Amino acid sequence: MKNHHPDARRAKRSLLEAEHVMPTVDALLIGALRILEPEGQRIGLFKEPVARVVVRRFGLVGDHQADRRYHGGPEKAVHQYPPDHYPRLAARFPAAASHAVPGSLGENLVSAGMTERTVCIGDRYQMGEAELEVSHPRTLCWKINHRFGEAEPVAVLAG
Repeated sequence: MKNHHPDARRAKRSLLEAEHVMPTVDALLIGALRILEPEGQRIGLFKEPVARVVVRRFGLVGDHQADRRYHGGPEKAVHQYPPDHYPRLAARFPAAASHAVPGSLGENLVSAGMTERTVCIGDRYQMGEAELEVSHPRTLCWKINHRFGEAEPVAVLAG
């Protein structure tokens, strides 16, 4: 994966170079809608790995989101998450540790080297034929709390 940093992002680019971090794609994930029990809410949190995926303006082909007001669309077409955050989540919520795996948070792209420290809004990344631009910080859904059976995962993930 190649990172196209705008000049205004030099400090983070220097951080990437100093730490010798080259973003890598660890997983591509897509998913169908499922029902979240007991409320019967439709959700798109459950993602499964795929070897290849087609990126379109409104998201990944084969990936579905239940609430299009908050998920998907041209500004939120791909949800990225760093793999080194899963162990932190599992340690914080041991009863739900089995859920702290790629695909459990609605993420489409699990990529090492892309964390809050190294990514800025406006950064662009080349993935195969697609160029992805970071347009928003992660916005986490209450349904993650429900899936983990805890009241805090969203706060932990966000901060």
